[in-house]
Amino acid sequence: MQCPNCLGDVPSAAKACRRCGHAFSEGQLEKQAAFEKRAKMAAPYVSGLAILTVLVLLWTCTRQQAAQPLTPSERVEAGRKASSDKLAVLEYRAEGTAAEAVKQRLNDPASFELVGASAMPGKTDDGSPGWIVGVTYRAKNGFGAVMTNNAIVSVDQQGEAALKIIDIR
Repeated sequence: MQCPNCLGDVPSAAKACRRCGHAFSEGQLEKQAAFEKRAKMAAPYVSGLAILTVLVLLWTCTRQQAAQPLTPSERVEAGRKASSDKLAVLEYRAEGTAAEAVKQRLNDPASFELVGASAMPGKTDDGSPGWIVGVTYRAKNGFGAVMTNNAIVSVDQQGEAALKIIDIR
């Protein structure tokens, strides 16, 4: 506690200040004891709140890192590296190839943001097996406004070459 007379530190059990000799009233001592009791009771709650805050921050940071979407070229590369389910690998690669083809056709490719892509087996114009991929993306239009658009892209069977962008709306 602090002495109101000389502002010196005084042990909580002391009845008078060591520096100036100021005597504390019984009311001041009771008030100080009650304050110290509340402080001791609050300590676990404050510690718990601090730990909870740290955990929430860690959880938020890891979720933000995990939520980072892959770029179209990263999707193509990830499809090339994956080896488990061949059909899923080809589908994933086709989606990345289609998104990259749409991005390259834009006036401002740097503004491209992939919203989603979905591939399904289909036939190319020459009748050979391939993929039909629906791509939803955001990008700047000619006026600089960011718009959400859709494209349908025909991709070869291996998912490595975009053969034709069928429709852009």
